[in-house]
Amino acid sequence: MPASHDVPLERITSNPDGRFGKPCIRGHRITVQEILEWLSSGASQQQILDDYQHGAARFSGSLRLCR
Repeated sequence: MPASHDVPLERITSNPDGRFGKPCIRGHRITVQEILEWLSSGASQQQILDDYQHGAARFSGSLRLCR
């Protein structure tokens, strides 16, 4: 698994008209804050990916940013 700084930041977007301008995973309405909250409450990266299988390939790289 590459270090978190190897994951391109363009996978994170921010739009003032969506999700109150909070940074989100590109192509998803999942905020970076939500991911960090799930991880801090004990969820593993794999558990989060299992819950969002429809975008797992793009989403998994973004999860590395939150480690």
